[in-house]
Amino acid sequence: MMYLFKGKYKKHFILYFVVCIFLALLIVGDSFLLQFIVANSFNGSKNFSTIVFFVAIFIILQAFGYFLQGYMSEKIIKLISSDLRENIFINIFDTKGLTNTDDDISQEIVALTTQLETFEVSYLNTILWGEYLFCQFLLAVIASLIIKPVFVIIILILSVPSLSVAILSKKAISECRKDVILNQEKFISSTVDFIQGSRNIIYFNSKDEIYKKFIRNKENMLKSQLKGAKVNAKTDMFNKFSSAILYYGIWLVGSYFIIIGNMNLAQIIAFTQLVSSISFPLHMVLGLTSDYYNGKEVKKYLEKYINFNFERRKNSNEIEFKEIAIKNLNFSVNDVKLLNNVNLSLQFNRKYVLLGESGSGKSTFVNLLFNNKSDFTGEILIDDIDIRKIDRSQLFDNIGYFPQKNYIFNNSIRENLTVFNNKIKDEDLILAIRNVGLSEWFLNKSLDDVISENSFNLSGGERQRFLLARLLLRRYKFLILDEIFTGLDKENILYIEELLSKLDIGFLVITHTSKNLLNFVDDILEIRKNNILKIN
Repeated sequence: MMYLFKGKYKKHFILYFVVCIFLALLIVGDSFLLQFIVANSFNGSKNFSTIVFFVAIFIILQAFGYFLQGYMSEKIIKLISSDLRENIFINIFDTKGLTNTDDDISQEIVALTTQLETFEVSYLNTILWGEYLFCQFLLAVIASLIIKPVFVIIILILSVPSLSVAILSKKAISECRKDVILNQEKFISSTVDFIQGSRNIIYFNSKDEIYKKFIRNKENMLKSQLKGAKVNAKTDMFNKFSSAILYYGIWLVGSYFIIIGNMNLAQIIAFTQLVSSISFPLHMVLGLTSDYYNGKEVKKYLEKYINFNFERRKNSNEIEFKEIAIKNLNFSVNDVKLLNNVNLSLQFNRKYVLLGESGSGKSTFVNLLFNNKSDFTGEILIDDIDIRKIDRSQLFDNIGYFPQKNYIFNNSIRENLTVFNNKIKDEDLILAIRNVGLSEWFLNKSLDDVISENSFNLSGGERQRFLLARLLLRRYKFLILDEIFTGLDKENILYIEELLSKLDIGFLVITHTSKNLLNFVDDILEIRKNNILKIN
């Protein structure tokens, strides 16, 4: 995730590194300050007030350094987390909105919120804290070279057990965290699913079976968590053991040098502080190992929802939107082929109808046309440009879509028709209402009247016409109308067909019910055996 250290975050990380160097210098400087105090005391120095002054300044600088380090660390974490939340929201809103149900999205948001909090604590905090510890360790080693070079070699030798623990525990911690995430995700998803389907479960008297499944999912999650706890405990035990080897080993070496008279008291005290500045980062690195690898697995989980390597996408100004060319298109889900070797051309100035039975792959085809699924083979081109290189928002600016599941917002008629686009004029809204034959319904209403999904007081056909008015208000170059006739009586079907016949732009109607469209469309397409064929 190197993107975190580039671009908009680069200045923050550079400043944080400078703060880390500043604080580490003060921490390591403790040893030289103590050496100075002791040396002057034994020399009978009378400048005690001067020493007190320097100590006071040093304490103030250290406190300020800790403040800067803590504040900068929290600031970076919150900035990145805020951007990640925005990125995740946009990604789910943009890519999942056509394929997922509201329930699916809510489950994902619950899981993502939990994992993002872990990511903050485990991954980001570990990286930033590790950056500071590295600075402290490096400067302490340099200072040790000044006092007693041989000590550096000894310290590094004694550090081998500590570093070995960190390396050897990597795989076990990573696997455990991966298992925990998988079982947590499964538990949350199934629990939400059971609660949302509780009415059916009660009606079918399946409560006992569901409870057993709940318990099984809960126990699997607990089992993975306990396994992770055991691995963490073992790692912590070896961490403490290796840290003790480092700590007491250094003290034994220091005692030996005192015995042979190679160090004076002031040097010993200074060295004692340096030992702490060296051993503490090593000890903390081991403690942070578990957090880091936990966070790394969470990072992988988040990367399923965020594409961090965005390829520059084509702007609509570079595209005329004249044709969709489909070449050798194949798409499968769980090894089940839904579309097989589809070759098709959709001209934006022509009218099409796509026939197909329920489950034949019509909705899948729509999602591919809007770049909502990218794991296909073959090509989908708009004006010879790969659809995956075109910004999805630009697709929606030029290609209008009438989905199977349309939604009426709990808001005004104006906002429902414009979908919160305040650039559309009121007179255009009223004209659109008239054009779809809803003048009588609108007679005693205003554009400010609030409507909702549950209080729309229109028939199914009138509702579809209202939603069609929403679509026709925009200046689209092509329309895709997915099952617009579903649930309508013959009268409303004929009315909507008449509206479509008068359109001066091309469209693709996806349906399995209406036959009257065949009289005025240019081309009739049909899904047969996972392929799309022209039949007229």
